[in-house]
Amino acid sequence: MYHLSSPPVLAEANLPFERMKSFCTQLTKMVQEMRKCIVETQEMHNRQLECMQRERDAAILTVTQLEQEQSINSNCIPPGSIHANKKCANCNREALAECSLCRRTPYCSTFCQRKDWITHQNECVRSTQEPTHQIMLIVDETQ
Repeated sequence: MYHLSSPPVLAEANLPFERMKSFCTQLTKMVQEMRKCIVETQEMHNRQLECMQRERDAAILTVTQLEQEQSINSNCIPPGSIHANKKCANCNREALAECSLCRRTPYCSTFCQRKDWITHQNECVRSTQEPTHQIMLIVDETQ
């Protein structure tokens, strides 16, 4: 009896299709693997962002607490309120500076300081414990 078998030409014709089928299967697996990698990368990125946000929030909280502690613990007079209460020893206007030697007598200008020097020098020199010197100091502008 004669056995029918597929001719060798037909078997060869199927070979490229089998290779393409194998290639498609590999390509499908690679695409699935790439999708997994993308998802993992996104998750890792989100975790890093969350971690950085927690660190940022903790740093802001620490700075805020330190600022609050400093404002509570300091006995500093707020800027601006120093000058608002001081009046020039000569003309009674708002004082923007003080005697650079004793730092107790306020003046609005060098003119007023010079004008008041005769009156102020005895007190100023006495307070610095140098009664023998007669000096006149120019106004030291306070910051």
